[in-house]
Amino acid sequence: MRRAARRVYPICGRHPGGPHSCDRKLEEEHVSIEIEPLMPGIPGASRSRPRAACQRPVPPPFVRPSLPQQARMVAFSALIALLGLGLLAGSGSALATLPSFHTPSLNIGCNAYNGYLRCDIGQKSWRGPSRPASCPLAYGDSFTMSGTGRPAWTCHGDTALRLGPVLPYGATWHSGPFTCTSRVNGLTCTNRRGHGFFLSRQSYRIF
Repeated sequence: MRRAARRVYPICGRHPGGPHSCDRKLEEEHVSIEIEPLMPGIPGASRSRPRAACQRPVPPPFVRPSLPQQARMVAFSALIALLGLGLLAGSGSALATLPSFHTPSLNIGCNAYNGYLRCDIGQKSWRGPSRPASCPLAYGDSFTMSGTGRPAWTCHGDTALRLGPVLPYGATWHSGPFTCTSRVNGLTCTNRRGHGFFLSRQSYRIF
């Protein structure tokens, strides 16, 4: 059903009595209101709900970039890629200057830092000691040794593999108090006190 509603609108204009004055005018406007029952089947139980038209905004049309714009975008992407390659190459050169090396098989890598030598092994057929409760990270595949003490197992979350240059078989590497010799059957490292370790895919030894 439809009802008629009365609304009051102010109408302002210039009048001889003053610079600005407003009168009020009653206008009658027919407003369409739908009355729907609140509870179907029960007379008198109804509520009114005005329905207004809702218009969604229309998105702007897609504009394809011109050929010169596309060429500039491609050139910019290529420049970013070249810069990224240059940064990676620079970081690799910096790693090569550190006191580190790896064996020709890429299975053993060592790094000397802050008075300690650390060597990791990747593939091995032996099993190291069980991980202690105090170590929440990797354990049983890495040794750490000071310049005078005996080696100890390393609790680590990173790796010393494939850092620095290759140490060929038969060559010896020196860094501070540490000396490592690479052979086909494994790697042997010692400190100035004669303590050290032997690492290979088949076995290990601490002395």
